[in-house]
Amino acid sequence: MKLQSINRYEAYKDSGVEWISATPSCWPNLRLKDVIAKLESGVSVNASDEPVEGDNIGVLKTSCVGKGTFLPNQNKSVWPTEIERVCVSVRVGRIIISRMNTPQLVGASAYIPKDYPNLFLPDRLWQTVFLTNVKLDSKWLSLLIGCSAFRFLLSTLATGTSPSMKNLGQEKLLSISFPFPSLSEQQTIAAYLDTKTAQIDRQIDLLSQKAEQYGKLKQSLINETVIRGLDKTVPMKDSGVEWIGEVPAHWEVKRLKDYSAQSKEKNGLNPVGEMLSVSGYRGIEVKVYENEIQMRTKEELADYRVVHPGQLVVNTMWLNYRGIGVSQHRGYVSPAYRAYHLNHTIVGPFLHYLMRSDLYVFGYSKYLQGIRPNSLQMKTIDFECLPIVMPDKKEQKAIANYLDEKTAHIDRIISTINSQIDKLKELRLTLINDVVTGKIKVA
Repeated sequence: MKLQSINRYEAYKDSGVEWISATPSCWPNLRLKDVIAKLESGVSVNASDEPVEGDNIGVLKTSCVGKGTFLPNQNKSVWPTEIERVCVSVRVGRIIISRMNTPQLVGASAYIPKDYPNLFLPDRLWQTVFLTNVKLDSKWLSLLIGCSAFRFLLSTLATGTSPSMKNLGQEKLLSISFPFPSLSEQQTIAAYLDTKTAQIDRQIDLLSQKAEQYGKLKQSLINETVIRGLDKTVPMKDSGVEWIGEVPAHWEVKRLKDYSAQSKEKNGLNPVGEMLSVSGYRGIEVKVYENEIQMRTKEELADYRVVHPGQLVVNTMWLNYRGIGVSQHRGYVSPAYRAYHLNHTIVGPFLHYLMRSDLYVFGYSKYLQGIRPNSLQMKTIDFECLPIVMPDKKEQKAIANYLDEKTAHIDRIISTINSQIDKLKELRLTLINDVVTGKIKVA
């Protein structure tokens, strides 16, 4: 993206603040307490996971500011018995700041473009109340607080003994010094960045849509090939399974347990290899769960299961999110997972594609049970009796090789697109940081 020629201020000075090296000479320094009268916070209330509808009362999630812009749909419906307890509604022109969050998200903030009288703050979010006698454009201040240099400073100020949760203190936040241009410059900077970031965001959105379409093309290719094969002219037959429909006439339809046996191999007291994870479209991955492992006793780790390359691994609570695949790694999984040995008639990569197709994700949903939508699981007996469509070994290899080649090509295209998106995101961050700190003059 082409930006206007870079202009600089006539003179710069040592900023006198720890998070910026130099600022325009005409910009004095203030502290946040010189412009913020107080930081309001809400209360913790009981709420349902579903976002509110209409004018019903909701409480914000901390994720409402996780992406740098305010996301009002990131809320939970407050229980009717708790409605009288909510106390701080979302107000136009304010800035919401996450005071308690993960190390990456603590201090995340966003500008509020309008009033949301039915949305309220939890205790983990602050909302600014500004002094009335200060000439301040709060949109500009939100850009300053959200810039990369300021966010890094906040990460150093956050405290907490937990490695996964950090806290910001009000006094530390309000004592931060920052460069303070005139009101007209603030307004010019905010307007400029609104325009430029909107242009970048449009490009990111278009590229994201393009990557999404390639992802759908990849999944469509898998769906079609694992059920109909490579030769679309062969005779078809009814599979005998309503949700599968027709398959090539020469394919077998058996149960998963006819091709596999559950592995009972336990981890023992010492971890073997690395932790494995099954998620999304990416299959079986090596994950480092140091915090999780550190929190487990040796007795608990003894129930973790060993996984070998070529085994089918399944998290039966996440089947509807493709929590399944054939592993290429040696490692261990938590007791929430099961591992299965595959017999000699099965080509692992073919089964991997089959079990992660949309058709099979739909099939799993018929067996999932649970009280809540986010805690569904499948009984072992139902999983092992899952109908499996299976060509002979030679055809399995041909299908797997074909899909390996085609999906790798699509993955390379998606990777290139994602690289372009990452560069645009970096450009966006750099632009905001340089403009709000005076490295680039736009006034």
